[in-house]
Amino acid sequence: MNLVLRLALPSLLVIAALGASERDAHALGPVDVELGARVGFGTNPDANGPNPFGFGVGGRAGVTLFHIYGGLSAIHYFGTSNDVSGPSVTGTSNTISVGYSSTLLGVEAGYSITAIPHLTIRPQLGVGNAAFSFGDASQSHLYLEPGLVALISLGLVYVGADATVLVIPGIDQGNNDTKTYSSFTFHGQIGIQF
Repeated sequence: MNLVLRLALPSLLVIAALGASERDAHALGPVDVELGARVGFGTNPDANGPNPFGFGVGGRAGVTLFHIYGGLSAIHYFGTSNDVSGPSVTGTSNTISVGYSSTLLGVEAGYSITAIPHLTIRPQLGVGNAAFSFGDASQSHLYLEPGLVALISLGLVYVGADATVLVIPGIDQGNNDTKTYSSFTFHGQIGIQF
């Protein structure tokens, strides 16, 4: 079982148990549960290459206990395509389109600050696996994602936004050279909380 699943399993069990409960939200006491969808965009981490991020969709689930937030996150970025040319059998140039995309699965931890009613500001850190696909090949790397989340509570529903810096260390550049990529991501969120 990989590390992300081992870290995620306890949170999923807690979320499932709380979600299956028919108790009033006030009966949960200091525990808040959030389940939501995210839609957003990631900037290109390499100005000289195709963007493995771009438009993305995903979701998240988490629990807040005494302002401490812990959760899971998954998002798929559709990336971009790049035309690659090469010789063909007939001697003319042969161009194919290679798609670049990425999928991030991870855990999140943060501290929820409710300075005014209905508005929560949460500095948080995400850690997980970034799987990059390019054509028929793929690579996986650790990612770190510090960021800031703002949520507006509308009763059972919340809306919000997040802005993060997505850091991916150890990208192989060839010749035993590695590089750290960083990208800015921005997402809108909508979900339920109880």
